[in-house]
Amino acid sequence: MVDISSYYLDRIAVNGGVTIAVHGPTAISIGGSIDVGSIDFTLDPGATLDVFVGGTLTASSSIKVGRIAYPAGSRFYVGGVCKAATSACVVDGDCCSQLCTAGKCSGNGPEPKPWSVNLQSNSDLNGLFYSANGVFWTSSDLEMYGAVFSGDYHSTSNTKIHYDGAATTLADECPKPAPNGDGGGGGGVVTPPGGCNSCRDCGNQACIGGQCGSCTDSLQCCSPLRCVGGSCISPVN
Repeated sequence: MVDISSYYLDRIAVNGGVTIAVHGPTAISIGGSIDVGSIDFTLDPGATLDVFVGGTLTASSSIKVGRIAYPAGSRFYVGGVCKAATSACVVDGDCCSQLCTAGKCSGNGPEPKPWSVNLQSNSDLNGLFYSANGVFWTSSDLEMYGAVFSGDYHSTSNTKIHYDGAATTLADECPKPAPNGDGGGGGGVVTPPGGCNSCRDCGNQACIGGQCGSCTDSLQCCSPLRCVGGSCISPVN
């Protein structure tokens, strides 16, 4: 079993710059938002980083993440979205307008849809970014290595993303659970107590007759996975 260094922060709010050096497998959970001028997540060779953000991610100057040789080693999961005017806030990055005054958001945001990630200047991104609940917004040129999975993507400048295929195989590092012994293991996926109702209950594998099992049709898989050889896998390899 790999030892992971885990840290929890209420938020990261710095007007200037901050550097977070990662020397091994590391997980950082942030209850609120990351709102910084610039931030640098630098990884040693062999190190990995998982950052879970309950609020939003905003960098007004620059953001640097990971290593170009191994983008899949840095993973960001941004779960929050910016807030509308009059909503309660703690830092400017909580608000779509980027204005938090006396604990409340004021003004309007840069576009109709709430954003989760707002990059306003130079970015050096080598990682996987997940922001399914909101927009991934950038207002400057972006060339990154890795992947973006977001509710929407908006850029007012040029974007070039070099996709890292390792994004689809990271789960292979996790130990597979033993089959449940009733023929419904689905390649080692255990049927939850009381049976399954959908592929979501089976680790994105097929749920057939209330039991997790091998798929026979792509309709049994959670989108966008496809049924290949009895297993639901990503269509991108």
